[in-house]
Amino acid sequence: MELAYDVVFLDRDGTLIEDSGYLSDPEGVVLLPNAVAGLKRFQAAGLKLVIVTNQSGIGRGYYDVGDYEAVTARMVEMLASHGVVFDAIRFSADAPETPSDWRKPAPGMLLDAAKALGVDPSRSIMIGDKQADMQAGRAVGAVTVLVQGSGSHVSKEVPASEVDFRVGDLVQAADVLES
Repeated sequence: MELAYDVVFLDRDGTLIEDSGYLSDPEGVVLLPNAVAGLKRFQAAGLKLVIVTNQSGIGRGYYDVGDYEAVTARMVEMLASHGVVFDAIRFSADAPETPSDWRKPAPGMLLDAAKALGVDPSRSIMIGDKQADMQAGRAVGAVTVLVQGSGSHVSKEVPASEVDFRVGDLVQAADVLES
């Protein structure tokens, strides 16, 4: 796959792993179908892989940063066993009602990771399952890809103006970005 992009920003819950709602137990990590295959295609194309995830369960007091880190470490370990390696991971612990430049739909996590990796965020792809993911991607000039129907939670209707592509999983995302 040859693309005119440098980096793929990926939401975590509902995009890479099942969205079970405020996941705090690493044993509950379940990779979504085709997540590994899609990520490997992006990686083979030379794209940097970056997770950008809202974790409002921390800000709401449902779990702590250590729980988030354990879940993320388990996911990273599972994907690494298939040869998938992330270039950066960013998370927001802010609750939705907390003013934040970091929590999606704000682009703070994307901008910070792009700067750290030395890439132009406008040469990026944002893949996620929620409107906030699409809005964060739009804010940095990314191509936006909405994953629908992959997690346990149904994606809210996202306006067409915020979405470049709608797909069922990461393999379909790789397919549309190649075409």
